[in-house]
Amino acid sequence: MAHDHHHHHDHDHDHDHIEPQVPFGEGRDSANESLAEALRSSFKVLKLIMLAVVLLYIFSGVIKVEQNQRAIVLRMGELHGDPLEPGAHFLFPKPIDVPIKIAVQERRTLTIDTQFLRPSAAEKDRKPSELTRSGGMDPKQDGALLTGDRGLIHAQWTITYQIKDLKKFVSNIYLAEDGAEERFIRTAIENAAIGVVGQRKASRVIREDVTAVQEEVQRLAQEELQHLDTGIDLVNVTVLTMAPLQIKGVFEEVSKAENEKQKMIDEARKDRDQYLNLAAGEAYNALEREFKDYFAARAAGDPVKVNAAYEEIKRIIMNEATGLAGEQIKEARSYKKNVLEDIRRESERFKSYLTEYRSNPQLLLARLWYNTQRDILMNPNVTKRYYPAGQKQIRLQISPDPKELEEQQTKQFQQKKETPGDFSNIKSDEKDVGRLNASRSQVLQ
Repeated sequence: MAHDHHHHHDHDHDHDHIEPQVPFGEGRDSANESLAEALRSSFKVLKLIMLAVVLLYIFSGVIKVEQNQRAIVLRMGELHGDPLEPGAHFLFPKPIDVPIKIAVQERRTLTIDTQFLRPSAAEKDRKPSELTRSGGMDPKQDGALLTGDRGLIHAQWTITYQIKDLKKFVSNIYLAEDGAEERFIRTAIENAAIGVVGQRKASRVIREDVTAVQEEVQRLAQEELQHLDTGIDLVNVTVLTMAPLQIKGVFEEVSKAENEKQKMIDEARKDRDQYLNLAAGEAYNALEREFKDYFAARAAGDPVKVNAAYEEIKRIIMNEATGLAGEQIKEARSYKKNVLEDIRRESERFKSYLTEYRSNPQLLLARLWYNTQRDILMNPNVTKRYYPAGQKQIRLQISPDPKELEEQQTKQFQQKKETPGDFSNIKSDEKDVGRLNASRSQVLQ
């Protein structure tokens, strides 16, 4: 019964899926039209895709060159045209045109230590001055340069460079083997260093001639790079030099002594400039030159040049010198002016006396004598004492009382402020005081 039941179930299932019958020709035409429509739609989409791909391929040749860059084009593997300036440029798509962009404005740095001590694994973080070798220099590991006095030094070069000629650089360096850029520069620097250092003593390369060595190595290396058409321009070359470890301490002591010597020279020059500037101001440089010319002319026995240098020295001192010399000249000129003015006034006064003397000499002498007595008696520096009438004996102290004179001078010094170059307030010397005391004695007698 189970079998019969199963058979009946399958029969019912087949009966439920019976599709309605349609004419054979009509169903086929409908399917073909649907297929054709689908093909037409697909072909339109394909054409759009192909057009987009073509446009993308065409516009893939548009490139942008940045401000610090220049670009050179390889067309079918060959250099084409001049370098492209910053901005947008339209090229043929790859692989027809291949642009090469180079940052020509960027300065690059390269360190060359093939002629220097090579740090071991344990010393890789140490400074060059801290490197050590238990057995001295190892020729298999460390580099060195032979100097003109058959000595050895270690030199580490630092090069700053940039691309000057892009076409030459791409043609001869960029398209060559990997690492050609650094290899060309390293070879040029090493060759130049061997020639330059080999002509100098080791001590001078390490201390005195460092700047000259750097400049000469840069010049020679640049000439070699130009000869090879590398398009590379060396902007700056610096060197770190060091003596071999066996004699490093001796060189350091010598360098220390040289530094102390230079320090003392600088201090001496500073003191010289300070004193000379204090003496003559800014004119001391001109005076120094003229004095050298003066003594050179005297040594050569040339009287014309001696006189010319002497006159120039005098002119500078009188017209341009400042400082202490200028102040003394200023005071001397002021003193000269005051003395001449006093002499002029005295001359005018005596001329007026002469006319009056010729008219009435006795009257002039009496008036002058009266004026002299008044000036003496009213002078605060003269000590005056009055005695009662009828005294038969009077003792006079001719010189002023020293204590009173000291008090008066101290008081005058505190009250008066003298100005530079003004000699109107100069105190009388001892001879003037003696003459004044003698005049006072005569008046009182």
